Amino acid sequence: MRFVKWILVLSALLHAAVPAFAQETLTVGASVEGMLTASEPFIEYTLEAKSGQHVVITLTSNDFDSYLALYDAGGIEIATDDDGVGNLNSQIGPIALDAGMYTIRATSFGYNSFSSTDSSGAFRLSVALFEATPIAFGELIQGELTDDALTATFAFQGEAGDAIIISMESGVMDTYLTLRDASGAEVASNDDGGDGTDSRLGPFVLPETGEYLIEARSYGRTSTGRYTLSLSRVNVVRAEFGDTLEVPLSSDSQAAAYIVFEANRGDVIDISASGGDLMLTLIDPFGTQQTSTSGADPEISTQYLHTGGEYTLVVEAPMLNVEMAQITLQRSELPSLDDGAQTLEFSFDAYEYNLRFTGQAGQAVTIQVTSNMSASPYFEITQSDAFVTSASASNVTSISITVVMPNNGDAVLRISEYSGATVRVALTR
Repeated sequence: MRFVKWILVLSALLHAAVPAFAQETLTVGASVEGMLTASEPFIEYTLEAKSGQHVVITLTSNDFDSYLALYDAGGIEIATDDDGVGNLNSQIGPIALDAGMYTIRATSFGYNSFSSTDSSGAFRLSVALFEATPIAFGELIQGELTDDALTATFAFQGEAGDAIIISMESGVMDTYLTLRDASGAEVASNDDGGDGTDSRLGPFVLPETGEYLIEARSYGRTSTGRYTLSLSRVNVVRAEFGDTLEVPLSSDSQAAAYIVFEANRGDVIDISASGGDLMLTLIDPFGTQQTSTSGADPEISTQYLHTGGEYTLVVEAPMLNVEMAQITLQRSELPSLDDGAQTLEFSFDAYEYNLRFTGQAGQAVTIQVTSNMSASPYFEITQSDAFVTSASASNVTSISITVVMPNNGDAVLRISEYSGATVRVALTR
């Protein structure tokens, strides 16, 4: 298997080499039909772009699984796609291009992956000038995805520091949202952040001033149907570790307080709330929910942060009976297995815990986990932010893993479990 893997890697590197002479010139707005054969498994086209143009490059075929690659004038690969437009068809973009010459390679996934998959047949390649539908803050748009338009794209102007929320709702499909910057690079995405399979991206703090693109589609990029999309800008309160804040909550069912704070990767934090029945949701710098908890005076305890950047805490009153909440943000420390076994209570809201222990280079440590019910835990050990090992099990009440530590220093054990089990974790050396 390792030999096959390296063959695939070598093949990808060979195929990604500097493109050969392009056989035809394409212009933005044009399309062309072609044929891949055993003797001509890829065809390349020259594209001349103007500065600031957003384009969408689409490759479709009924005969093979298509694959697209885009190279700059120096032969550097700048974008690829396999099944981006559904039904094994490929699409690059919308992507912003600088003025100059580019090369588009139209080929098959079978050829690109050096597999035996059929790589011959007819195809159609098009390059379209992309124009997104404008959307303003506070606007609600009713739209529909069709077989001819499986993704809808919207554009808005944002300012650095804006805290935004994008929501996509549909009663007929599992929705998916992607936020891109002006260059087409993804900056945040969300699948099921809303109710059920609806999407809610944010609150997300925009990193810079400029144009942003919202891609609204189904999760598999194949479903169609009607949807509702909204974009809103919310006020945020800045906080630092050690702060205690009082935040107002109105009786409006959409009301919430948004607290933004800066944190480093590896920070451990405690967040406590008082004032009544509240919900706390922690959003990471990529706009993804990291954890959530609710109840009377809820707490997020010893939360380990896997990435650095600006985090957002959403404070809500589900029962609409709290007018003011008090929030305290503090640094904390992970419970240590050096101090003895730890008992972890997993639930729908608390599905991940992190523990620490001291590692010594060359020393073997054994993690023993027992559960009060059948569970399916996932384990991951890191040391100095470097991956050490991982393991998982399904439907067990006991499992142990042994690992030889590579370095001296603190290590972090991350355990994820979704069945609501009570788990005891112990360490032996």
